Amino acid sequence: MKKLFLLVVAVLFVSLVQAHSDDEPIVLKASTVTGTWMLNGSVRAVRFDLKQNGTFEYRGYGSQSKGRWNVEGSQVRLRWTEIDSSPVDAQSVTSLYSLEAGGLRIGKFEYRKNAAR
Repeated sequence: MKKLFLLVVAVLFVSLVQAHSDDEPIVLKASTVTGTWMLNGSVRAVRFDLKQNGTFEYRGYGSQSKGRWNVEGSQVRLRWTEIDSSPVDAQSVTSLYSLEAGGLRIGKFEYRKNAAR
C-alpha cells in the first residue's frame, strides 16, 4: 500500500511539474537570436542583422538604421541610435518584440532568421 501511495504521489508530482513548465514563457538566449533576420525569411533587401556584440543594422527599401539589441526574457529589445544617417535618442526609440514560432514579429512584419549554409 505504501509503494502504491508513493507511486501515485510521484506521478502527480511529475504531472504538476510538466503542467507548470508548459505555462512558463520561453527564455531566449542571445546566441539563438544573433544572425540575419530577413523579411518573410526570403527578402534579402529588407533585413535586420543582429550582431554578437549587441549591435544591429537594419536595411530596407530606401532606408537603413542602426542600434543596440538585447534579449529580455522571451522578447528582443531594439534601441535605435541612428535612422537614415540621423542620430536618435535610444531611450525614446526603443521597443520589445516577440519571437513567435521562429519568427521575429516587428510591427505587422515578420522576419525569419537566415539559415546557416
